[in-house]
Amino acid sequence: MIVIIVLIILSAITIITLTGENGLVNRAKTVGEENKYATAEEKVKLAVIASVGENANLDKALLKENVNNIEGLQSQVSEINYDLTIIVDGYEFKITELGKVTGTGVVNKLPENTPTTDAGTEVAIKDSWGTEAMRVVKTENGEEKEITKVATVYAVSGGEGETVPVPYGFYYVGGTVNSGVVISDNAKDKNKYVGQEDVGKDLEGNQFVWIPCSIENYKKYNWGYEATTFNKITNTAEEIQIKKYGGFYVGRYEAGTSQVILKNGKKIGDERLTTGWQNNSYTIEKVTEESKPTTKANEIPYYHVSTEIAETMSKRMYDTNYVYSGLITGTQWDVMINFLSNETDKSEVNALDASKYSDLKAESTWGNYYNTTLNNCEGKYCNFNEHGSMISDWEENTTKTNRVSAFTLLTTGATEEVKRKNLYDVAGNLWECVQETAGTAGTHYSIRGGCCFNPYAVKCVCCRDYINFTEANCSQGFRPVLYIF
Repeated sequence: MIVIIVLIILSAITIITLTGENGLVNRAKTVGEENKYATAEEKVKLAVIASVGENANLDKALLKENVNNIEGLQSQVSEINYDLTIIVDGYEFKITELGKVTGTGVVNKLPENTPTTDAGTEVAIKDSWGTEAMRVVKTENGEEKEITKVATVYAVSGGEGETVPVPYGFYYVGGTVNSGVVISDNAKDKNKYVGQEDVGKDLEGNQFVWIPCSIENYKKYNWGYEATTFNKITNTAEEIQIKKYGGFYVGRYEAGTSQVILKNGKKIGDERLTTGWQNNSYTIEKVTEESKPTTKANEIPYYHVSTEIAETMSKRMYDTNYVYSGLITGTQWDVMINFLSNETDKSEVNALDASKYSDLKAESTWGNYYNTTLNNCEGKYCNFNEHGSMISDWEENTTKTNRVSAFTLLTTGATEEVKRKNLYDVAGNLWECVQETAGTAGTHYSIRGGCCFNPYAVKCVCCRDYINFTEANCSQGFRPVLYIF
């Protein structure tokens, strides 16, 4: 009994030694926290030192670049205003105009997302959204290696308890998970429609819309309008992002361009139409000499492309430490239009059996098809004959009432009638090339969405048609997507 009592006393002393206010465990935690703070502070100070200009003052352009390159920076800096406040590794720091760095050492805690959190509110990221990285931590006993979680995204509330990842370098604009969360790569668009379901077109950056999807529902559908057989396999590389983030970003508009090619007074695309409907001699080298495509309102659609060209141009948009771009895939297209459908009960819809989606198959009031009347059109238009030859140059639509003729290609987002859930031009206007092999020879790829040369009842938004991988066609365009690391 005496031995037992002595052991109990010794155990109590050990527990107090380890867990008391000045215990070893708490001291270790304190030292670890201090080391983390010191590491974060050192990264900020190094960025400031590297931003000193020729006159020994801070260069704002250099400071913006160096701060935005800090590993563990919570949100990208769009404009330098002093005192500049940033958060690195969860700690808040202030940078003065003279280059002084101050911090409290207190972790900046973002609120947890709840069903009552307003859409667009920045919230704590999910732990699984971090990427493992190794760093060296200075301790009392020397240097130790530590595995940490470094996020490549920040998180905003989707309005109903859903958490949406926003990659660094992009900014939440507006919308909810149900109406379509919109992000932009231009800081001027940040929070322009915060908390609002409907997001306008008066934005300056390239825009993308979040398509929520669980890995269980990330699959292809046979909508009953298949002009050919198609590859029913989903690429596992796509599934990595779906498993991690629960969705993906798709271009808000068809890919467009602000750049023009002048030839005999005509604009982009006209050079590619000199041989009529098809021009297979138009090579990918000519396309890659041009600027990157855009996904904005009131742009000339990047038309007369092949799948080969569409893949190349999509990849050219982004390639950073946080995000890269690519051409939309067959599965992503199916999941996107599943999200856009007005059908509310989707619980019984199985892969390769989507017969209940009647609103997608014969939608006469959504999209630019050749037998659709669209009102209040803005921007520019271009007329073709039934063989695909251009019969008028791009012209301003001054009447803003409806399309000029049956075969009329419109600039992106020409009217709200081509919009659904903050996405434009998914139905009609141009066939959109996708990464999905079709047919039996393996040389053809699917095209989706229909176009202004086809009636909506036959070539509707969910239809799969096909074309040779290298074949360019004036009725074809494309849509980029984002992949988050």
